[in-house]
Amino acid sequence: MEIKNKVTETFDEIFLKLNQRKLYENQNFKVNAKFANEFSTLFDSVEKENRINISFWIGENNSVEFYIDRTNELPTFSEKMIESNPSEFYNFIFDLFSSKLLVQYRGNKTIIHFLNIRGDKFRKLTFQDNKKNVVEKLEENLYDGFFHC
Repeated sequence: MEIKNKVTETFDEIFLKLNQRKLYENQNFKVNAKFANEFSTLFDSVEKENRINISFWIGENNSVEFYIDRTNELPTFSEKMIESNPSEFYNFIFDLFSSKLLVQYRGNKTIIHFLNIRGDKFRKLTFQDNKKNVVEKLEENLYDGFFHC
């Protein structure tokens, strides 16, 4: 069952702007059937070389939770957050799917940097895992823009 709301409309608008198919028609994502119902849908990205893995829940209540690489629920946008600042929500989705991403791991921390066309960092997400010392030394992965692989 397809959920149609402000969140899916925003994804569709951005994907079309990036010359991609709408969310439910997009071959870069699959609906996770184990977690799809009339209240929410979990989308998983199709794995591709040098592309970051992204999953996201879209709720029928105009909310979305992202699972980017090793992070959990980073970020989460509630209906209230989306309504109070729709441009921030739009810009985040656009940046996530159009920017190169530099992911750094150290200890139990993951930092995701969004890079512009010149390679400058312009947005950052930080996730702290409760597990002990997943990676001791600094590890980095640079991923192409999601649709550029």
